[in-house]
Formats: sequence, structure tokens, C-alpha cells
Amino acid sequence: MKHLLLIAFVFFSYGVFGCDCNFPNLTEKYTSSEFVAAITITNIYLNEKDEHWYKADIEVNELFKGEKLESILVYGRSDGGFGSSCDIFIPSGAKLIAYSKKNQNGEVYIDMCSGFLYLDYNFHLRNPTKKSKKQIEKQEIEVEILQLLRKKNISYTSDILYQPDIHFSKRLEQFKGVPLDKRYALFEIIFAQDLSVKEIIEISGFDHPIDEELKEIFKNTMWTKRRIDEDKTLQNGSRFLIGIYYYKQEKDESSFLSHFYF
Repeated sequence: MKHLLLIAFVFFSYGVFGCDCNFPNLTEKYTSSEFVAAITITNIYLNEKDEHWYKADIEVNELFKGEKLESILVYGRSDGGFGSSCDIFIPSGAKLIAYSKKNQNGEVYIDMCSGFLYLDYNFHLRNPTKKSKKQIEKQEIEVEILQLLRKKNISYTSDILYQPDIHFSKRLEQFKGVPLDKRYALFEIIFAQDLSVKEIIEISGFDHPIDEELKEIFKNTMWTKRRIDEDKTLQNGSRFLIGIYYYKQEKDESSFLSHFYF
């Protein structure tokens, strides 16, 4: 739980002092993206005059969602400089998982808030370093989840994100210390127009009795649109993909479940 509070503080601070991002969870950035793939940046081009975007050629190593592309746009400066706190620089040769949307011109782009994940190296550091063992394990789980979503043909895109009520995390505390073999479970929640739960589809459970208990928690949770989506119209049958992640016991801290992926 201490880790969760730390993560929340970091995200909040980032929004206040840096680029203002609403950081989505893994499943949310997948459903809100139109192109998801493991890519390699093969070439970058200079920014056009007064443009905040630069073009990058890519090689698609593994496609998870969308159509195969040869290039994307990156919000930032191709010379590695910074014009704003939202600028990013992805160097040629970098390997990453890209979660990308389309702009008004139909062009696919990556920006600071996309939730992209570097592979092999931590390029966001001033001096890129190799990933730690823990970072690699997290990366492997993320790729495994993306492969599962592709296998299950879950490819819809939603521009509305939902959030549970403030007691949701507290309800998950009842599973603290429960030993599980799997690191995650995925569920799809189908809403009525008033955001009551119509149906819950188990995509991949923990293969444990707590799967049914989690479904009951979803049903009894009050769901709302996130603040940034308040003006968007809800449709009957709207879908929301949610992951529940299992964090193993570490030293004196018991294992626990969370809907945050970190």
C-alpha cells in the first residue's frame, strides 16, 4: 500500500510541475489507442518550421492492435532539445511499445501522455541505462497481456475512460496475503447507459475462487466517467477493460491486489 501512495504522489506531482497528463492504466491506454505495437525507431526527421511534431520512421516488430505503419509523429524536437515540459525525444534505434492515437488529420502520434514503454534501455534518463530485473519482469507481463488481448480479438477503441468509487481499493484489501499463481486477471465490464453494470466478461481470471468475488465487487461498485470525459455521451453497452494485478509478498509487506499497474 505504501507503494501505491508513492506512485499516486509521483503522478500527481508530475501533473502539477511537469506535463499535465492523466496517466491511464495498462488496459485503458490499450483501449484508448488505435495503434499498439512493439517498434524500433529507424530514422527521425527534423521538425518542420514552427511544428511541435517530428516524423519518425519505424519498424514494427510485433503488432498488437491496428494496422501496420511505416512512420509515426512524435511530439517534441528531433534535436533532443525541449521547447516545453511535454516534449519528448525518442532517438533512432530505440525500441519501445507504442500506444498511439490519431490526430485531427488522421496521423498516428506519440506524446508524453501516451504511456509508451521503452524496451531494453531507460531512454528517459539523461544517461540511458539497462533495465533492472524488476523492470524487465514488469515489461514481460505487459507484453504477455498485449499478446493475450490480440489473441482474444479485443481491438475496439474507446475515447471514454471510467473510474471506480473511492472505496474500490479498500474492497480489494480483503485479498491481502492470498497466495496466487497468476500475476494478473482481465475483465471486461459492460455498462448500461446509467453506468450500472449489465455484464462482466472474464477474459483471463486468476483461476481461483476470488475471480467470482471480484465480479461481485465490480457489480457493487459505483462507476463514473473520468473528469476529462464528463461531456462525452454514454452509450448503452459501453465497454471497459480492467486489469487486476497481483503483487507478491516483499520482505515484511504482504501480497495484495490492485487495479493499478506499476
